[in-house]
Order: sequence, then C-alpha cells, then structure tokens
Amino acid sequence: MIDIHNHLLYDIDDGPKTKEDTIEIIKSAQEYEIYKIVATPHYREGSYKVKGKKVKDKVNEINKIIKKKDLRVEIFPGNEIYITKNLVEKIKKEDILSINDSKYILLELPIDHLPEYLNQIFYDLNVLGDKPVVAHPERNREVIKNPDILYNWVKDGIIFQLNAGSLFGVYGNKVKKTVFELVDNYLVQVIVSDCHGISKAGLEWMIRAKKIGRYMW
Repeated sequence: MIDIHNHLLYDIDDGPKTKEDTIEIIKSAQEYEIYKIVATPHYREGSYKVKGKKVKDKVNEINKIIKKKDLRVEIFPGNEIYITKNLVEKIKKEDILSINDSKYILLELPIDHLPEYLNQIFYDLNVLGDKPVVAHPERNREVIKNPDILYNWVKDGIIFQLNAGSLFGVYGNKVKKTVFELVDNYLVQVIVSDCHGISKAGLEWMIRAKKIGRYMW
C-alpha cells in the first residue's frame, strides 16, 4: 500500500517529536505492508510553514536510517498546503512541494467553510499543470451539511482524499456519516492515514479500511 498523506517526520510540524518515534511509525508501516509513504508536513501561514528544502533534507536523513536498519519502507517528499487566496502565487514563488515532485499537489481545506475563491484556485492550478488532491473534505462543515457539493468538482477532475479513520468514527459520527455518503456516491478517490504520531492508529485504520473496502467498492 501507498500512503500519500502522512506527518511522520520528526520535529518539523505537529507530528512526532523524536527520531525514534519516526522510526517506530516506519516499522509499523512495514508491519501493515505500507511500503511507500509521502511525508507531507504542513505548509500554513501562522503555524507550521515547512519549506521544501527542509522536508527533502529530513526525508533523505530518514531514508538513510531506513536503509541501515534494512527496512523495506521508502519515504518521499511533499507538503500539505493550506488553501489561501494567494495560494497560486505562493506555489509559483515559494519553496513548496507537490507529491514527490509530481503534478499532484496536496491541499488542505479550512474546517469551517469552503472559500468563495476555491473554483479560481482549482482553475489557476490547472493552468499551471498542477492536479489538486484535496485532503479530508469529510471534515469540512459545508461538506457535512451537503456532501453533493463535491459533485461538480469531481466531474471536473478534482481528486478528493478521505482519512481512513473517518470511516470508523475517529473524527465523530457526523464525519463518519458524511464519509460513507461520499464513498457511496464516488465523491472520494484516495484513502490515506494522515498519521500524526507514534500511535499505530493512523496506519491501522488504513488496514481496516482495506479489509472493508471489498464490500464497499
């Protein structure tokens, strides 16, 4: 399995604080047969603004440790980028990473609303040749009220990513109900751990989701 949204890098955002904890997450990933992980530290003004060079340096460091320990997991660089009105200008000018230097770019929605400029952001990213992957829409209040709001964006090729834990009530029953509506209507396309720490829970939900997936998709 491949996990494209994971905060496993130590001492860089709100993920693990120590190198040892990062290695424990990687060992857990291998145990669960998750062999490729994209490290996606937050890029967000006013809190964690983790630049691309720092991410790549940390990823290189961890991959060397993985090799020494003869583990099978490989880490790739990325960012989880909070959506703002000037997002496209930031991407043009600042040191922000796509998913492993691909055309796919992981975006984070506000929890309490959908910005009125979201369509323009998606359009401008498309002009740049970038493909938005929008993180955990099931946790957004407007999506919870009306899951069908994603339909036109999905039709236009926008990719939406759900957190595996949402399927099991980790973020509450409203989010759980919403995520099943999204799944039933093919409005989410990717499932991830969004792991933030040493607990196996984030990775474990992916395995549990894989097991129930045969009955859902």
